[in-house]
Amino acid sequence: MPRAVALACALFLPVAGALALGTAPLPTEPGPHAVEVRRIVLPATTDTQREVTLRVAYPRGVRSPAPLVVYSHGAQCGVDSYAVVHDHWVSHGYVVIAPAHLDEIGNGFVPGPDAVAKLLGTRLADVSYVVDALDRIEAMVPALEGRLDPARVAVGGHSFGGMIAKIRSGLAMKPFDGAPGRVSLRDERFRAAVIMSGVGPMPQMADDAFAGIAVPLLSSGGTEDLGATGQGPIHPWRWRMAAFDLSPPGGRYGVWLEKGDHYLGGLICRSDRVDAPDPEGARIVAATSLLFLEAYLRGNRDARASLDHLDLTATTAGRAHIERR
Repeated sequence: MPRAVALACALFLPVAGALALGTAPLPTEPGPHAVEVRRIVLPATTDTQREVTLRVAYPRGVRSPAPLVVYSHGAQCGVDSYAVVHDHWVSHGYVVIAPAHLDEIGNGFVPGPDAVAKLLGTRLADVSYVVDALDRIEAMVPALEGRLDPARVAVGGHSFGGMIAKIRSGLAMKPFDGAPGRVSLRDERFRAAVIMSGVGPMPQMADDAFAGIAVPLLSSGGTEDLGATGQGPIHPWRWRMAAFDLSPPGGRYGVWLEKGDHYLGGLICRSDRVDAPDPEGARIVAATSLLFLEAYLRGNRDARASLDHLDLTATTAGRAHIERR
């Protein structure tokens, strides 16, 4: 069993005296729903050119149409390796669907200097295919029949997956054929975005690319989460917060961890890259992103007020900080 899955239950136990906002606590504890997980396979389409495997996580016994998060994993990571965050959202009533991209670990994809260009199109197709196929997904997972709310869909992603989420939220790209200009590949069905350890300006992006992001978003990172892309210089950690720093103001939240790294200590994406798990960091990222989803996907006014007034520095004893624009 992956370490992230094994530790998922322990990470959200109450922490005495920690993470409280007056009488409105930051939602670090599991919600009322047990988490069910199914793997299903969608048939190939002209866009995907291959079958697409999905990890579908949903709350057991959900009775009303549930908000949905479509999540794009990091480069050469796995759809199960984000359970520590995804299943926390699910326990609070969300459905999280993560497509296994062409470069999912174990698929045999060999990265090279042109890996980003090769994968952009297929990854973008994968996340939109999920929304295209909601009726099919409901038919394949009977517990979800009539339970997915197509009007409340967010997109999320980690690292390279964060770039995919930003593109589908309006990040402008250069034309893939090398022509001059800029193109928007926004999917307007996505109403909010959760970006974990995203990327800053890259050669594939148009000038002023972040100005096109048109949905509320939360971007998270950490002071040890340097911008290493395999090409060019290693960027300082703040580069990964570009979705917050460079997109137009309004509905923007930046959450960052002191001594936070790219993999939350190996609890997400790649457990082989970091030796010391960071359950506290995972609690903070999962809880603040849940609060954001409650505010902007569910339209929960109390959650919005908590998010807008949360003193995260004080309530985490300086471990984490939140900024707003």
